[in-house]
Amino acid sequence: MWDKIWTLLQTVITLARDLEQTRNDVKDIRRDIVQLTLAVQHLNNEIQLAKREDASEREKMAMQLQIEFLKFEKRLPGPDSRPKTNIEEG
Repeated sequence: MWDKIWTLLQTVITLARDLEQTRNDVKDIRRDIVQLTLAVQHLNNEIQLAKREDASEREKMAMQLQIEFLKFEKRLPGPDSRPKTNIEEG
């Protein structure tokens, strides 16, 4: 009978230790999840910022391209300034 009680007591002690370890593991996992969530949010913010910066840069480049086209267009001769050929003079 004492053997059964002793075995039962050892089992209860072992289960209590396992439960405490499991609780500590859960706390650690929760802390890791919070840190991981913060890291993901930070990365998301960086991605959103990069997208806005890229869009701004593309818009800036498009405007520069338009300016260059306008400069080129101004250098082109107008329709009245083209040389007349013999056929047109005729």
